[in-house]
Amino acid sequence: MNWDKVVICDIWGPGKAHLTPPGGGDLEFRLVPRSIQGAIANYAVDFKSGQAPDEWAGAIFTPMGTVDVTGISGLPDWDRSKPAVCKKYQDVINAAASDLARSSTRRLETIVPHVSSAGILGYSAVRLFCVENARNAPTKHLFVIEAVTVKQSAGGVRALQDGVGHGPPN
Repeated sequence: MNWDKVVICDIWGPGKAHLTPPGGGDLEFRLVPRSIQGAIANYAVDFKSGQAPDEWAGAIFTPMGTVDVTGISGLPDWDRSKPAVCKKYQDVINAAASDLARSSTRRLETIVPHVSSAGILGYSAVRLFCVENARNAPTKHLFVIEAVTVKQSAGGVRALQDGVGHGPPN
């Protein structure tokens, strides 16, 4: 897959507030592959000049899954100014939610830190899916981004020590 130009036009999900470009509009970046002995290990995010939200600095996407996304196709060209087009995208993506949620689905994943308005550090788990031939438009590919914010309690980030693999039991 060619990740030279990824344009995020809209983001749905509870973590979207932390993943918007500083000046508004569309977020454009490319993913630069990092290979180890011929295999792609991960991708570094390289933003168009001046667009990088602070939270994304240094983000590394890791490839996960082996099965291509299915269930997303027939979409028109994206146009934010047309409510019917926005709803069509939302409906088609929502209908494919179970496919996107499978651990076997091919995607890139990263964790993006953010600081809340109260000054508490939290993280957004970000999953980026590339769906080939999703649109009936000049650009056939669709990038679906899922962002889930992990809220932290007062006091900030801490390890869980519950004896189930998150840390020592006591």
